[in-house]
Amino acid sequence: MLSLVLAVGFLVAIPAGPAGASTAVLDPVDRGWWTHEGIHFADNPVYFVGDNGTVGGNLGAARNYFAFSLATVPATGGMITGATLSAINPNSGPGTVRPYVLWDVTTSQASLHAGDTGSAAGIAIYGDLGSGTTFGSVLPASLSTSPIVVPFNAAGIAALNAARGGPMSIGGDLQGAVGPDDYMFTDTEFATSVSLTLTIAGPAHQPDALIRGGLASAYLGDDIYNQTGARQTFVRQVRPGFGDQFNMRIENDGSLEDSFSVHGAGSSMKFKVSYWYGATDVTSEVVAGTFRTPNLKPGASVHLMAFIYARRGTRSGASMTDLIAVTSVGPTEERTNGIVHAMDVVGARLVVNKKAGDLNSQLPIP
Repeated sequence: MLSLVLAVGFLVAIPAGPAGASTAVLDPVDRGWWTHEGIHFADNPVYFVGDNGTVGGNLGAARNYFAFSLATVPATGGMITGATLSAINPNSGPGTVRPYVLWDVTTSQASLHAGDTGSAAGIAIYGDLGSGTTFGSVLPASLSTSPIVVPFNAAGIAALNAARGGPMSIGGDLQGAVGPDDYMFTDTEFATSVSLTLTIAGPAHQPDALIRGGLASAYLGDDIYNQTGARQTFVRQVRPGFGDQFNMRIENDGSLEDSFSVHGAGSSMKFKVSYWYGATDVTSEVVAGTFRTPNLKPGASVHLMAFIYARRGTRSGASMTDLIAVTSVGPTEERTNGIVHAMDVVGARLVVNKKAGDLNSQLPIP
């Protein structure tokens, strides 16, 4: 009976689709522009970009910026996997369509906000808003396209991940703009539709342990994470001298490749426990907490089996609850830095009942 069950292939890592993701939409905490002469008016929310010439009091060449707070995106949470900047464009010049490019910004948000009538420091800020590392670009269909939506490239997403939990500023430049006609984002002092939309993967390290027992086809515990086994404990009833099989599925619900250690209870005077990984008896490793799954990509899973038997002579009403802990192992460099990784616990509960139990699934004690 045991060898027949083990003949079923339980060693394959099964892709289960991407780990759960969420979306965060952030409004800017500040926005504005700096001219090529280092001029900026504090508290002016217009985010003009381009060149409208310098005749008649016009700004001339200007670059814009958007400042955000990523305080609501914890540094220890899930990784940012995608981002777009969207900005309404109420008015623009009649000039040539040119690429609008986003850049990294090293200037502090306080300095970006401060007013300047034209100085070397202000000119340096203007330079900062259009140089360094590009975070993404878009070629609008026309200068009057609205909103302007810019997807972030890999460098931009990496910078956002590095800034999680803190401030993040982005510069904007209309590349090659020539006054007086090449500009966008005028009349934006009252614009409200400016946002940074982030796609955030699930936690970097998150095991999801599921369990089922006997002939049951449905698992308990999908997308339930706790360390008590609540809502993910499967109960079976057996007669003395018999046991039952509990199947576990261990999924990687994190956003990074990971492996997981498994720790379960051992045998006692009344109950015998064994654990199997495919056709391999891994009881001693699981009891010691040293059993480790292969590396699993996000969404992949492996299977493990637990067999719990009630020893002959065990009285009705006796029970055993085996709380099986599955813990993220994580990269070696994180383990050595003492980082505590996520855990999920499922329960395999066996109750002795001389009159009850599913006789079709019960196994005689080996």
